[in-house]
Amino acid sequence: ACACAAAQVKAVQQLNREWANHGLPSSLQLKLRYGVDSGPSHIGNFGSPMRMKYGVVGDTVDLASRLVALAHVYGVTGLLSERTKLLLRTSVTSPSSSVTNVTSVTLRNGASVTLVKLDAITRRNATPINVYKVEE
Repeated sequence: ACACAAAQVKAVQQLNREWANHGLPSSLQLKLRYGVDSGPSHIGNFGSPMRMKYGVVGDTVDLASRLVALAHVYGVTGLLSERTKLLLRTSVTSPSSSVTNVTSVTLRNGASVTLVKLDAITRRNATPINVYKVEE
């Protein structure tokens, strides 16, 4: 998820440069913010046969959403939770230069979360992700 967020930020920056070269005003440039937390969540179809919605729910998803809002407050493109930062140590080439501590916040449920900013990320063991379509 972190590598994807970093790639999206890079792609949006490139797209904004290309559009600026073609005369698009800077006020119309795309802006992107992200929040990444790691943990369990429930993913799938929720509801009844009359009203069904595919979605993702859980504390992990809620925190990721709050991180997006806090990224705006702190003036950064994105924020990671401390849990995600700890997981990054095993998958990035130099975690100390990739993430920067921003602050610690206490959530409504009493949990304390350390927020970190993702500056750059380089995958150490890049493995492809297979996506499968399930036919009924």
